[in-house]
Amino acid sequence: MPASPLKPVSVFTALALLGSVFVALWPHAFPAGAATEWHAAAVVLGGLTLWATGAIPEAATAILFFAAAILLKVAPAEEIFSGFTSKAFWLVFGGLLMGMAVKRSGLGERMAHALVGRVGTSWLALCWGIAGIGMLLAFIMPSSMGRVMLMLPVVMGLADRLGYAPDSRGRTGMALMTGMMGLGPAVGILPAVVPNNVMTGAAERLYGLSFDYFSWLIAAFPTLGILKCLLIVGVTWKMFAEDPPRQAQEAAPGPMSAEEKRLSLLLAVTLLLWLTDRWHGISPAWISLAGGAACLLPPRPLVPMAAFNEKMSHGSLYYIAGLMGLGAVLASSGLGNRLGDSLLTIMPLSADHPVLSWLSQVLLTTAVAVGATVPGTPAIMTPMAQAMAEASGTTLTMTLMTQAVGYSSIVLPYQVPPLILAMQLGGVRIQPAARYTLALLILTVVLVWPLTYAWWKLMGLLP
Repeated sequence: MPASPLKPVSVFTALALLGSVFVALWPHAFPAGAATEWHAAAVVLGGLTLWATGAIPEAATAILFFAAAILLKVAPAEEIFSGFTSKAFWLVFGGLLMGMAVKRSGLGERMAHALVGRVGTSWLALCWGIAGIGMLLAFIMPSSMGRVMLMLPVVMGLADRLGYAPDSRGRTGMALMTGMMGLGPAVGILPAVVPNNVMTGAAERLYGLSFDYFSWLIAAFPTLGILKCLLIVGVTWKMFAEDPPRQAQEAAPGPMSAEEKRLSLLLAVTLLLWLTDRWHGISPAWISLAGGAACLLPPRPLVPMAAFNEKMSHGSLYYIAGLMGLGAVLASSGLGNRLGDSLLTIMPLSADHPVLSWLSQVLLTTAVAVGATVPGTPAIMTPMAQAMAEASGTTLTMTLMTQAVGYSSIVLPYQVPPLILAMQLGGVRIQPAARYTLALLILTVVLVWPLTYAWWKLMGLLP
């Protein structure tokens, strides 16, 4: 049996949850009239602890968060459940439907075999093949977990055919790269990862601010996407280099089915509409929802209702709504302002020192992601964005986008659910996985951070 991926110890979980209960039952620690903030702190601390440690399923944590927030009256119901009405929620919903169609039709496996199974048999060629399919799927399948679930069986099957033994360097590298491609470079594509969706949903709810697909792509993809992909390829190639023990014989794929052709057309139209949203003005969320709805249309639906009822990841939807509701609770209860004011007193934010201000925001987001995990980080950082923008002299939009630089800088594997999934299914031990993420982190700090700042400065996005 493979070793379990790293998670905070159960003792820490128990202590944190006991602390949450203590906080909820002792509101007198805050000044008079601020009991709501105290209760909100308990709900937020408990929710983040359960999400960070995985002590119970993520969807169960979300439902528990909703119940506790309502019972303790930490915010109005419309704020607590605001995640269900946000654009980000429906962006993920449509993406899950299209992801189901990609998997059911066989189109995903066809693309994976075409880009992974036929790139060659050298170790470097395998790395480029995995990176290629990961990047392609990030554009057409807005679910990092879904992409990893789709890719990993194909990649592990290829590892078997090439003769990589369990726990071998080559097999470990292939599994880790598949998991890391689920998040890393996909941050540069607006709807492709959960933290982007949580951040944009919270920004819309708190500030009435919307991001468009094309502007995000131009600003983020060159460094957070392309450069991060090159670093992942380079680190994987260097750390886990092992030529295949034997050659694989790939059978020629059969002709595309009618379902694959219909889905290919649907995905092409969806991607075109995403890329041109700044001109036609339709939100990426509604494009995603329309694409998902098209997958359900009779007479030959790409996703039959039976499959929708049985296979749809409803838990992921509750998870997304819970994270966005957490951000709304932070803002509505006043706790977000209190945390923001506290951090502003110790953070070196100043319009006179733009580089230091930007770097401190990135470092703070990276540190928060260590405790809250990557998906939970925007729920904490977004309510503080307005205060940080005013203190640093940057726009609110760029302060929010700076989060992406921080939460895409992974310190340890447990922060990234798709990477944990790849480790579990690929039988990867924690030691090589931790060395892998730390090596990527060092290169990210040295290369991605300064080049992202320089790129945004060149584009006139930063003062």
